[in-house]
Amino acid sequence: MDLMEMWQEAVRTTRVRRRRLAGLETFENTRLPYILVSEHPRLPAQSHVRQGAVEVARPKLILPEHHPQFEGFDFHEMAADENSVNTLMFVRGVRLPSLKFKNRQQQQVYDGTVEEALAQYGRDLARTEDVATGLITGNEGVWPFALLFYVSLLIVKNVPKDIERMMEDFREHFPN
Repeated sequence: MDLMEMWQEAVRTTRVRRRRLAGLETFENTRLPYILVSEHPRLPAQSHVRQGAVEVARPKLILPEHHPQFEGFDFHEMAADENSVNTLMFVRGVRLPSLKFKNRQQQQVYDGTVEEALAQYGRDLARTEDVATGLITGNEGVWPFALLFYVSLLIVKNVPKDIERMMEDFREHFPN
């Protein structure tokens, strides 16, 4: 499967079961905790769980430069490098801001199906009133793209707030 097919697979199969409620920071780094659950590639009736956080440097939508840097996404496992991923995103019309994306995660096997794992983690997040952690499901073979898809959704959702904050900042620095 080439990079284009991997991206399309991630877009097709990634589902956000529970999204971060808080907006992203406009002028500061934002930590985006997540739980990504997928079918285990080798163990039937078990799930692969990646639990971690992506730190996005100043996640406001910035134009025109689009050369993000990825750390901790393991694209090399997909026979790809950052330049190939950047080119793929650009060609597909995905314009990520010129940011640094750092992914830190722990992996574990959940003894149960994906639906059972999602239900358990969903209950845990609700019980602890965690409104910052996203709960995502996707294809294990394209997990880095599933994670980028989730982060991209959060950045795009935050655009109106970013514009408002940037206008407020402009007005403070350049009053009538």
